[in-house]
Amino acid sequence: MRIQIQSQMSYFLPMPVDTLLVVEAGMTRDQKLETDLLTISGAGPLHPVKGEDGVGQRTWFQANGELDISYEAIVDVTRGQEDISSLQPTSRLLLPQLVIPYLFASRYCDSDRAQDFAFETFGQLQGGQQVLAICKWIQDNVTYMSGVSDSTTTASDTLNARQGVCRDFAHLFITLARACGVPARMVSVYAPDVQPQDFHAVAEVWLEGAWRMVDATGMATPDTMVKIAVGRDATDIAFMTTFGRAELKSQSVNVQRI
Repeated sequence: MRIQIQSQMSYFLPMPVDTLLVVEAGMTRDQKLETDLLTISGAGPLHPVKGEDGVGQRTWFQANGELDISYEAIVDVTRGQEDISSLQPTSRLLLPQLVIPYLFASRYCDSDRAQDFAFETFGQLQGGQQVLAICKWIQDNVTYMSGVSDSTTTASDTLNARQGVCRDFAHLFITLARACGVPARMVSVYAPDVQPQDFHAVAEVWLEGAWRMVDATGMATPDTMVKIAVGRDATDIAFMTTFGRAELKSQSVNVQRI
């Protein structure tokens, strides 16, 4: 499926600020970039670095004053919709080195605090069946609602409040999967069916020797998602991190099938 992406952001930075930008679609085995253009006005020299696990690219720069960022791409997604219900868990003794960290609690995915709930609710299942049960529980019990969470909200907070946005849904899903012993990581994506359109957060779980994409909100399917970055939680995949004050002036994301 061919996906067209257009994103724009404008900020004002009152003093020189080191900035890490993560908005570019990644080139992977199941998504190919046909066109790809990042334009930044108001920044110093750009310093690109590879993303986690080789997915995507992060870009360092320093900015001061007006900062305008534009990204446009056309991406051919060859990934299909996969039925993971019959997939089995991978023995922890056989996990690759790069997968092991995704078993553990992180800043926003406090899986160590969710183990009792996870085992009581999902402990009778395993593998793909367990992952799908976690996803369904979240969709049945957590309300998608803007303005009820912020940059400090953890998965435990969302489990208690039972409401949040895609970031919170993904954090909760990852937390419950890790609490059940399934490696899980967060993925930032572009997807055409997300409403309102914005950068979107989903998850990947490690089953039968590979990462499998899951969207706990139910708004996107793997065949329509364009990966941007992967990481432990929102700390690692935030579309922009500033090491100083930055005032958002405007932001828009437009993603369409073509």
